[in-house]
Amino acid sequence: ITINEQAIAGRLRFTPASQPASFEINKIEISEHTLPWLEDKNDLTETNKRLFGLPPYAQDHKNLFSMVNYASLYLPILNILRPECICEIGSDAGDNTKLLAEYCAQNGAQLLIVDPVKPALDFLDSANHVRFSLMKSTDFLRNNHSPANVFFIDGDHNYQTVSQELQLIDNMKQQTDVPFCLFVHDISWPCAYRDMYYDPDELGVAQSCYCRGKGISPYSECPVDDSQLPASHAFATTEGGPANGVKKAIEDFLAQRDTEWRNIDIASLYGFGVLWTSDRLSPEQYEVFDKLEKHFSYFRDFLAILEWNRMVLYYQIFRNSEIWEKQQDHIKKQQDHIKKLEHWIDRGVKERISDFIKAKTFKNNIDITQRNRQ
Repeated sequence: ITINEQAIAGRLRFTPASQPASFEINKIEISEHTLPWLEDKNDLTETNKRLFGLPPYAQDHKNLFSMVNYASLYLPILNILRPECICEIGSDAGDNTKLLAEYCAQNGAQLLIVDPVKPALDFLDSANHVRFSLMKSTDFLRNNHSPANVFFIDGDHNYQTVSQELQLIDNMKQQTDVPFCLFVHDISWPCAYRDMYYDPDELGVAQSCYCRGKGISPYSECPVDDSQLPASHAFATTEGGPANGVKKAIEDFLAQRDTEWRNIDIASLYGFGVLWTSDRLSPEQYEVFDKLEKHFSYFRDFLAILEWNRMVLYYQIFRNSEIWEKQQDHIKKQQDHIKKLEHWIDRGVKERISDFIKAKTFKNNIDITQRNRQ
């Protein structure tokens, strides 16, 4: 019902309405775990667990951002190289760090982790074979004589940082004759040919060369408002060109070194690159890398198609999430407005009923008084 506030002849008038005057909407709370089957491999049916055969280290996340997802590619290389020390640059959530720590523990190797932010991993301070350095990668590589000959590079995703990391590691290579191998993440979109910065000001990047508050899209060379990825970091204002992006840093590094290094790159899951010194390999080691290079040349186009499709689907998830958040905000505002209306209506009804009762009582008293006088 709606309330007509006119009081006629001492009465409240209530008139029917097509819409209710008040109603309540219960806000639906949705978290990342509301639909666990979208992310948690343990919630698969037994039949589908056998079908997919996912390894235990597979990342449970709608956005597969960790290098741990490439373990089936890099573990055979680690097994053939048998490194005494591995250096991981950039630990993030620690998914890949945990697997590398397990590998090192089982193979008598040391793990060096370098990151300006310490991940929440209990074993960092207790495992004898693990050493964590709370610093930037370039400072570590420049000031520490690392015994590592295998590196996982997943730190700051920009040309300047990656170029310095590659150069500093190459300098270490000159001081020994053991084979070197580098695993580099984020060599596909979006950071292949566009810099991403955690702290562009510290790198001395001009403010006109990067932007915050906008996202990026593979369909636009410039940052956009309707983005494919959220603007959680600073991105270069342009795509492509000289000295821009992780893959560009690798290409320039390899171009200056002729045949010293060989490499393969895989487009899937933000891109994965492998660089190695082929002239230092034993015949057995050379055979493993040669097979890896040939096998992935067969799948390169197929993996690129999968990555493009994954990014389209991820974009839909991101956009739908944005729409949902805006709808929830709108619902909250409507709920607050409804509560105010309900309070006003309730107060108004009570006041008018009270006035009506007072008026009715006053009229009754007058009638009684008049009858008594008669």
